[in-house]
Amino acid sequence: MHLRSTFLLLLVSGCGAHVAEDHSHDIAPIPEDRWCESVAHVECASVVPCCAAVGVEGDLATCEKNAAAQCQAGTAREKSAGRTYDPYAAAVCLVAAGKHVGCSGSVSATPVDQMDDAGWAAAVACTNVWRGAAPTGAACTTLLDCASAGPDAIAGCSVPRGATTGTCQVTTRSSEGQSCASDPEKGPVRVCGHDLVCVPDPEGGHCVRKGASGEPCSVVAWPSCRDGLTCDPVTRRCGPSLPSGAACVPPPVLRLALDPTCAGDAMCDSALRVCTPPLARGATCDPFAGSPHVAKNCATSDYCDRTSLRCAPRKGDGAACERFGDECVGQCSGGRCIPYAGVANEGACALASKP
Repeated sequence: MHLRSTFLLLLVSGCGAHVAEDHSHDIAPIPEDRWCESVAHVECASVVPCCAAVGVEGDLATCEKNAAAQCQAGTAREKSAGRTYDPYAAAVCLVAAGKHVGCSGSVSATPVDQMDDAGWAAAVACTNVWRGAAPTGAACTTLLDCASAGPDAIAGCSVPRGATTGTCQVTTRSSEGQSCASDPEKGPVRVCGHDLVCVPDPEGGHCVRKGASGEPCSVVAWPSCRDGLTCDPVTRRCGPSLPSGAACVPPPVLRLALDPTCAGDAMCDSALRVCTPPLARGATCDPFAGSPHVAKNCATSDYCDRTSLRCAPRKGDGAACERFGDECVGQCSGGRCIPYAGVANEGACALASKP
């Protein structure tokens, strides 16, 4: 999701905080007629240096020209839909983006309950650059249809699976001890702030601080320990990652990338509920299994070959690869393995291609 797309991915992932009503900060507002110029500068400054790794000779001026043109087309669509521009939100958004945009020209989407305070504030600013007028509870088709939810909340569009329209919904952040119970049909969605976790209770849940090493933790709230620690299901205390063979509690599927439960390449087997070492090279594997505990059971130095269905060593630069596979030591681009370039890709770098 590129900067010129107004950071829609941030809100979809539950990120953000509106700052348009707080004009006390020292960041100068960005006039609407300079928005696209500013977006292009921030995006291309990150993309162009990465393009050589994917075989594209990038040119900063070309990139900024093309990115600005795409942004202007998007701006025309927003204005024709009756959405309004917020120069203060735009300024805060781009200041943050300049620090966090990667080689793909996008800001990584961090789950809202994993964001620090600065991330929360900046991300909401990005989602509030363009806003509609639909109030909470009104019909919507995209998050941009909805009006701002206030200085410390997210306005988004909740669309049921399979539907094309939904309703404007508000997400707020709770502090330690506050409720994290949510009923989207009756009120706002509540999420816990940074370094807090939602622990279930008879009222629906409350936010508690994540545990330090040796402190009590919960195996029903994830993650209930601070970064780099896991909750031992036997002692119910926070500690280092568990060795192979130790009892474990599988984390939710969407949290696997952040799961520190088992040490090294070991994974918490969802059936056995013990830390299980990865398969040996040459062992039978299943790259198409629905469970990531099965699909990613080769060591990190290997991948599951879709032809032989066996764990094989990852391929070096120049080897043939599948576009959406994971067989390269680096990354796959144009059907060949290339060095990892922070997920730079032909799509982002096409903006910067020299004429």
